Amino acid sequence: MKRAVCTVLAVIMLLASCSGGNGVRIVPYPHNLDTESLQKVYDSALYGFDISQKPLCVGFADYVFIATVKSLDEVKYSGKTEDSVVYSVSTLVTIQVEENIKGALKTEEPITMWLLGGPSKDNKKIIIRDGHRLPEPGETYVYLACALEGGDITNIGGGGICLIGSRTEDGEEFYARYEKALADYRDAYEHQDTTYYIDWGYPSRYDVNYKGE
Repeated sequence: MKRAVCTVLAVIMLLASCSGGNGVRIVPYPHNLDTESLQKVYDSALYGFDISQKPLCVGFADYVFIATVKSLDEVKYSGKTEDSVVYSVSTLVTIQVEENIKGALKTEEPITMWLLGGPSKDNKKIIIRDGHRLPEPGETYVYLACALEGGDITNIGGGGICLIGSRTEDGEEFYARYEKALADYRDAYEHQDTTYYIDWGYPSRYDVNYKGE
């Protein structure tokens, strides 16, 4: 049975990431931005559990998987929160799932997911969760994600991203990091702690067992 109570911040994270709704604006991702030179606004948060503990983070997520980023597609702004808060902006990315660790997402074709953070409305800064970064196409990550109303998925706010690297740029080191990350998160799943897990009741349309809402 999925169980437990989460912090108010985690609830806000999931609701703010949901698609649609009043005050929400979605625009194409501004690919002409030099994100490395832009000011970074790091938004910290307090969590109801220790996000450095992988079994807790894995237990909180619906899905844990390794995926490579194909493209950054859209940016979503919420009109109900301040521009300096990470929950006010999300970036839609296309990814190729390579390994399912928890849950079963489709691997035969690319899927999309929302990542917390992105360019500000004026494109003068990057708003991002403390310890996270915006991905680049070709980079491979371990993602911890939750399903949203409407079938989308989003990374969890704390401990939800782990960069492995780039196959083309990191060479043999990439494969060593890939195998280590896979082993670490498989072990965390085997020993997952679901104390803080919440059943939102939203099936992901990318789940191999999806039959509609």
